[in-house]
Amino acid sequence: MTNALLEVSDPRGERLPAMRKAGEEEQFGRGLVLVGVLADEWGVEPRDGVGKTVWAVLRGGRPC
Repeated sequence: MTNALLEVSDPRGERLPAMRKAGEEEQFGRGLVLVGVLADEWGVEPRDGVGKTVWAVLRGGRPC
């Protein structure tokens, strides 16, 4: 079994995302909740220059 490292970068804005509870009718605000449920580890880091990267480690998965 291997670990999978996933990274998603957003080159816009300086504000780092934070986990929150989205309202029933809201279209946004669920991404980090899904990451938190699926990943063994995850975090958010600022990018060099502008933007941020969300990373997640999934353990025990099959290689893609």
